[in-house]
Amino acid sequence: MTMFQTISSDKLVVDTKYMILFRQGYHSGVFKGKIRSFNTICFVFDEIYDLVCKESVRSPIYLTSDYRYYEFISDEPQWQMERRSVNMIVRKLIGDDHFTW
Repeated sequence: MTMFQTISSDKLVVDTKYMILFRQGYHSGVFKGKIRSFNTICFVFDEIYDLVCKESVRSPIYLTSDYRYYEFISDEPQWQMERRSVNMIVRKLIGDDHFTW
């Protein structure tokens, strides 16, 4: 299961994929940076994909802070940490540095 959490536009990280709500639909795109256009700061997104129609959208797209941005939140960080720990223990027990469970 994937989860998304609202993120402020000033906390966007370059080369990170976000879900964006604009044009009455949900899209995903990779944040490429900020530019100033007249008196407005625009956020540049590349590789925009419409999540409803499942099709690519014209890229790059320039958006403002008025839109809603969502970051991906893993719903299983505890499980991933436990799996890594088990792998490390088993690797030491069997002497195979490349074993993965």
